[in-house]
Amino acid sequence: MDHLAVRRSQSELERSEKHLTVELAETNSALTAKIQELERSEQRFQGRVAATSQILWTSGPEGHMTGDQSEWAAFTGQTKDEYQ
Repeated sequence: MDHLAVRRSQSELERSEKHLTVELAETNSALTAKIQELERSEQRFQGRVAATSQILWTSGPEGHMTGDQSEWAAFTGQTKDEYQ
């Protein structure tokens, strides 16, 4: 292989390296954005679960609450007579 061919090969490798570095940086940036989006989604989900987990109740087919609903009473301040 002559000196010119070696220089061309080296130049091609450098261009490929630059291209791959840019591509990797773009992919990394896209993945970072997706991770941040997923983290925000997880925070919203956890917030909603925390907010609604206190207001769960059980009811019969007719829609009336059944049994003692201590979480509902604590959340609303209603007595058993009031929520029934």
